[in-house]
Amino acid sequence: RSRKSKRAARTAASVVHYVPSGFASAQASGALTQFLLSSKDDEKILVILHGLHDHGEGRFQSDTICPDQERHIGLMLHRAESIIALSETALKACLTWQARVGGKARLVRLDHPGLYVPNRSAGTGGAYALIGGISRSKKDHKAGKIGDLIDLCQNSGIRIWQHWTNVERPQSLRKSWRQTSGLLTDSKWSSLVSHAQVVLCPYETRIQSVSGLIAEALSANRFVLATSFELALEMQRRVPALMCIEDDLKCWPNLILQLPSSPSHASTSVPTWDSFARHIALELLTAVRSYKDGETPQCSGPGSSTSVRSRAGGA
Repeated sequence: RSRKSKRAARTAASVVHYVPSGFASAQASGALTQFLLSSKDDEKILVILHGLHDHGEGRFQSDTICPDQERHIGLMLHRAESIIALSETALKACLTWQARVGGKARLVRLDHPGLYVPNRSAGTGGAYALIGGISRSKKDHKAGKIGDLIDLCQNSGIRIWQHWTNVERPQSLRKSWRQTSGLLTDSKWSSLVSHAQVVLCPYETRIQSVSGLIAEALSANRFVLATSFELALEMQRRVPALMCIEDDLKCWPNLILQLPSSPSHASTSVPTWDSFARHIALELLTAVRSYKDGETPQCSGPGSSTSVRSRAGGA
């Protein structure tokens, strides 16, 4: 953006990636609120919804709670042209909020895409279980539960590969078969996920409604073992051959040992990044062109659903 006097020039369309925990601080929340309130009538906003919990939700565990989520979602529903929910669960939550607070935004479900670089050479899974991603409150690499799980698996002869993106020193990690950290190239991350036998998601949450890691694992036809949070339950209904859910981590070593070395191919409906990008581009084009009421784009393809058009007062 360039500056003219004291105001920043606004583009015709803006994209907001909304992760409630990312706007939990007063500073981040205030910046988002100001951005939404200052939007002009001719400025189109597209929101990509990475998570949302229902009004009155009380099943919080180690989640980072956004105290201003209700204000954020209300502003987005009234100010945004489109809100793209990255799962069926997130879409349903957004619909309940729209029924409560109204808003003109068109709601679209477009599932989180899989691996950016599909590893087509990966057939039989590797002889390791992968745990990692971004360490945060609900999956903290320093937490006792994850450490205990790693020890249980190692003692059962299961090789654990830890990779934590935001850990500076892999030497600080709990001892396991392999410990790595830091940002990887798309190709290296794809290989790491695609060659695992199973991807482990022992999250201390019940409300998480989007998971990039699960989408990536399923796109590579890998088994996923997870605790019972919203997105995991949704994907178990959709891909039961690959999703296993168990809240008692003491049972996980036996569950892993019972898995076949490689799953039979399962249809996951996880979109590719090419498909995902095309749908996002279509939404942006729709917003800029300001389609008349009733003229909605056809979002066909894997992981997408028919657009939901609504006006204030109903869903």
